[in-house]
Amino acid sequence: MRSLLFAPGEFYHVYNRGTDKRPIFSDAGDCVRFQDLLYLSNSEQSVNVRDVKRRFDPVYSYERG
Repeated sequence: MRSLLFAPGEFYHVYNRGTDKRPIFSDAGDCVRFQDLLYLSNSEQSVNVRDVKRRFDPVYSYERG
């Protein structure tokens, strides 16, 4: 469990490479999916990733609260 809580209005760095300096995205579509998930999860409401379709055709039409 994370001991440090995220604070509203702060900036956090997302690392752009994985273990052993390996890429964290396998292709451009993988990167876009990650960005879409960031958009959807930046909300007051909980987002269940299993409820989100693999393709985000209407991603910006989701109600984020």
